[in-house]
Amino acid sequence: MSQSLQAVHFGLNAATQINELEIKWPSGLIETYENLNIDTTIKATEGQGFVVLNIAPSVKIYGCTDPNSCSYNPDATLDDGSCTYLPTANIIGSATSGFFKTETYSYNLQPGSRANWSVVGGELLSGDNTNTITVRWGLNPSGTISLTELNSECSSLSVQLNVSLSISEVPSDKSIARLWNEVLLDAIRGDYARPTVHARNLFHASIAMYDAWAIYDSNATTYLIGKEVHGFNSHLVDFIPTEDVETSRKKAISYAMYRLLTYRFQNSPSAIAIKEECDFLMDQLGYDTEFAT
Repeated sequence: MSQSLQAVHFGLNAATQINELEIKWPSGLIETYENLNIDTTIKATEGQGFVVLNIAPSVKIYGCTDPNSCSYNPDATLDDGSCTYLPTANIIGSATSGFFKTETYSYNLQPGSRANWSVVGGELLSGDNTNTITVRWGLNPSGTISLTELNSECSSLSVQLNVSLSISEVPSDKSIARLWNEVLLDAIRGDYARPTVHARNLFHASIAMYDAWAIYDSNATTYLIGKEVHGFNSHLVDFIPTEDVETSRKKAISYAMYRLLTYRFQNSPSAIAIKEECDFLMDQLGYDTEFAT
């Protein structure tokens, strides 16, 4: 075994003299030294007294200790709150958007500056290091855009814009199947790497959504519902929709995917997050997850 003994530092406040220093060694020996000078480093050895080491006391230099600031003092050891930064402005762009909607955001940079953008809850498609970016939002309750302005000398403090996301702002070309496919892909990303299992999950999700769509079409033929596939029988009871076809399809697809995903990924390492995402989408759609008929 080996060890590296660290120095012990004693703060004396306004005292100008050390009257007594008592050391209790692990062996039980107690040694006492008197009238020691302050601002001194000593090395004590059990049974052999001590020697004064030629080590100057630390010097406290107050100043700005943030290297990204415009007033950074490389010699400072204690921050005194004097740091200054490039002036900031507001990020320009919509603070409300929808799932998978593409938005543009901009910032008024000073001449010679560049922007370091960060996006949470979406994907930065283009524009990093410039004054304008394009973002595609994901399936989340909210998103955040952060920016730091930098020039050759220093930077600004971070500027942030919080964006509320909802299904009411979803682009018209994003179908209910697209929304649930994104949830499925998120679930696969959060699960173990199991290619064959997830190939089955993708196939079964496609069947569930297609059949939920097909039963409301007089010309379409289902894959599984009302048929026998590989020895598995599925019986379809005749019914009369109580809502219009489009509303009925969205609801049927959503309940089929909700039950499939929450069951298939219940033992995933990301099971809680997956369930929360499924619940969130159902809530946005206005569907009761406890509905079981």
